[in-house]
Amino acid sequence: MLPGLYNYPVIGFLRIQGPFNAAKPEDSSSIRKVIPCRPASSDEERACAREILMKLAKLAYRRPISEDDMAPLMDFFELGLGQGTFEEA
Repeated sequence: MLPGLYNYPVIGFLRIQGPFNAAKPEDSSSIRKVIPCRPASSDEERACAREILMKLAKLAYRRPISEDDMAPLMDFFELGLGQGTFEEA
């Protein structure tokens, strides 16, 4: 029990609504911060993905990123690329 509480906190009801008919944003300043490059051809996809993932990994791990760190991230990208578009991957 927490000091000052006589009962455990409980959520009795939770409702989440909308947005309805939401559209995926194509471009915004937030997207450009996360996705600094856009491959012009399929030959550029892996290099661009690596740049994006390197930036995100460095922020997430808060340290320099090694090849051992990048391998599973690139594997995950490759898996996604096999099932969809570059941006979906």
